[in-house]
Amino acid sequence: MSFPKPGSTMMFFLAAILDLIGLACLILDFMGIGFGISFIPDLLGGVFLGSWLYFVRGDGMGFSGTSAKKLIGFSGGELIPALGDIAPFWTILVIMEILQD
Repeated sequence: MSFPKPGSTMMFFLAAILDLIGLACLILDFMGIGFGISFIPDLLGGVFLGSWLYFVRGDGMGFSGTSAKKLIGFSGGELIPALGDIAPFWTILVIMEILQD
């Protein structure tokens, strides 16, 4: 087993932080203020992790077929308000990409 590349490790920590922010938004939902800000980590995750998958993970530029399907599926899961806040979709996506190597 080889160690992941530094960029993959950095994306793992970014994904974990985004999922923790989503969980904090769920807690804020119970106070009535988290719903409006819960889409910010989802958008950031889609932009940063989507660009990482597009520019770094493929052969050259472009999505591989499985990476695009995973990104669409996990992004869709993140956009469901309560489920996206509870489930660590971004972290699971990065782990699956790292293990695919």
